[in-house]
Amino acid sequence: MKRSLILVLAILLTAVSCPKKEMPALKLLPSIWDETNKYQILIDTAIAGSYWLIYKPVQEPEPIIELQSITEITHAGSVSRDSTVIVLRQDNLKPISSSKTILTNGMTLNADIAYGKTKASVKAKLPQGDKAIDVPININTYDNDQVTTILRALELKPDEEKEINVVIGFSGTTVPVKIKSLGEEKITGPAGEFDCHKYTITVVGRMIDVWYEKADAKRMVKYFDIQASMTMELMP
Repeated sequence: MKRSLILVLAILLTAVSCPKKEMPALKLLPSIWDETNKYQILIDTAIAGSYWLIYKPVQEPEPIIELQSITEITHAGSVSRDSTVIVLRQDNLKPISSSKTILTNGMTLNADIAYGKTKASVKAKLPQGDKAIDVPININTYDNDQVTTILRALELKPDEEKEINVVIGFSGTTVPVKIKSLGEEKITGPAGEFDCHKYTITVVGRMIDVWYEKADAKRMVKYFDIQASMTMELMP
């Protein structure tokens, strides 16, 4: 593949943002977790790496969740690593700040974002130079790297669809993300058998299927990106 697969996972798509209507805040379920989840990454059917989601609730100076995601992929002789730390409010999962570093193909990319009520201040270090930009946001804007976490707390009925916006630090844009509930499905993987809620995430025409356990924790069990031939599966 011409581009590193880690960029597919970490950035999804660097599309140009477009005007969006202001929408009511999403209704979220209680979202206080203290856990570490590991996923194996497969390209086609071959194991290519791992994906970690680490949640740490903190009560002071305000109730927050420190979310860390770590992705490591080895593919076609190339090793890539993506590490992101996002600080989220416990009550509604709104982002306060995020910091991302990607090491891939001999390049290092960094992006730091500070979230306010109406704008996200982005500072990025890229091979072509530094970038500093303020991105307008609304009540349903989140960080790109917390999309899989938002689905843990989102209430959707079968066939119901919601739209959020996500900030992509490296491009300094916002992108609309549509999330649709596809009902229930049983999934079997390395961590066992789960009764799951199934969703489709659509980002500028790119569709990704994800499955979340119906149990209280509602962890992501499986992630499938057909265009990248990439699967992530929850490990024991």
